Amino acid sequence: MIVALAILACVLCGCVDYKVETPVSTLTSTPTLIPTLQSTPTPIITEEKKNVGIVTDIVEDYYKTHTYRKYDLFVCADMAIDVWDMVETQGINAEIAVGNADNPNANWTEYNHAWVLAEVSPGKWLALETTGGYATYDKNYYSGYFFRNPREFKRYLELMKEYNAHIDGINDLQMEYSDTYDEWVRVANYYEDLVSEYNRRYAGRSLSPEEYQASLDLQSKIYAQYAVVERVSGRADQLVYTINEKNKRLTEIINELNELLT
Repeated sequence: MIVALAILACVLCGCVDYKVETPVSTLTSTPTLIPTLQSTPTPIITEEKKNVGIVTDIVEDYYKTHTYRKYDLFVCADMAIDVWDMVETQGINAEIAVGNADNPNANWTEYNHAWVLAEVSPGKWLALETTGGYATYDKNYYSGYFFRNPREFKRYLELMKEYNAHIDGINDLQMEYSDTYDEWVRVANYYEDLVSEYNRRYAGRSLSPEEYQASLDLQSKIYAQYAVVERVSGRADQLVYTINEKNKRLTEIINELNELLT
């Protein structure tokens, strides 16, 4: 009955084809996510980096205003003392180094250069090449001898100057002794030749007046040559004494250097 009524209603009212559509959701735009801006963190400057910057600026600025003059006696030693003082003035520990930047295995007699080491953090040191105006991590600059202050360094320079002077002096004396010894051999041989000649010609013989006079002349030559031998021998003995005295002082210098450098 209900079905029949429904059909009848459709006939009377006109049938409408009604389709049920799936509802469309209202689209909303997806909001763009704007990241929250955060302030860039300030880089943390460690004490070491700060000190590296300070000492690097010092050695670079120093180089711009000073000239290395080897032959005018403004040498690496003077420059190292200057930069040491500038680093210490900034409250940074510094030491003056001596060594051989070209040969870290050189012994102390071959040391020929000076520079500065700055303690940029506890136990960490940075080498400053004062004659070149730069900081360096070259391992050659981290071997040698190191002085806490200019006083010790200057004493080292004084001792090295005296050491080198004694070495040069001893070498000169040894050369002179060698020449003197050669001279002594020559004059002594001549003296012996004269004595041999006298013994061969006149000793133990009855001499004529002419031979007797000739023997006296030869004796005079022998005595004169003996005096020459004595003079040369005395000079050789004096040289040996002087060399020995210089060697004693040289030993004292070396011992003082060893105490200073240990």
